[in-house]
Amino acid sequence: MQKELINSLLFILIITNSCLADLIHFKDFSSTTGTSRMYAGRVFISGYEAAINEDEVGVFVEGDKGKHILIGAGIVQKLTDEYPACYSMEVYGNNSSTSIKDGANIDDRLFFRVWDKSADIEYFIYENDIQIEAYENLEQPQLPVLWKNQNSSFGLINLYAKPPGLRDVIRILKELAR
Repeated sequence: MQKELINSLLFILIITNSCLADLIHFKDFSSTTGTSRMYAGRVFISGYEAAINEDEVGVFVEGDKGKHILIGAGIVQKLTDEYPACYSMEVYGNNSSTSIKDGANIDDRLFFRVWDKSADIEYFIYENDIQIEAYENLEQPQLPVLWKNQNSSFGLINLYAKPPGLRDVIRILKELAR
């Protein structure tokens, strides 16, 4: 079972590199910052598996002026029969040689969003909508998910997108006020 998981994770790495060109919604981010980490997991929207080859996952951090900036993205893919609706992506650290924040700094909180292509809805994933799936010999992130300055590590994070509610309206109003 663990060997199958490791093989599947290697497959994710290959898929990630080939899927970046297919991104439609979460596509404007810098992938040349010098540091990155891999993240992967299952994706559910309103209790159902996300649409393969359509729905997308984006990861954000708070930018210099309080607005969220996109630092990585991936398209939902079928990994195996056991993992039919998964995302995988590289998430990028900040390029310290520039004055513009274009990635995550150490201990920056990562914010996940899921885009449902068929409904054209972007879901903000709250901490209680994230489930860490533990596997031996793989580093697992803690909640809240924070950027750590280590290249090539893996965090398995399952995302459960729910219909927008009052907390989403409040979050959007706060973002617009900045």
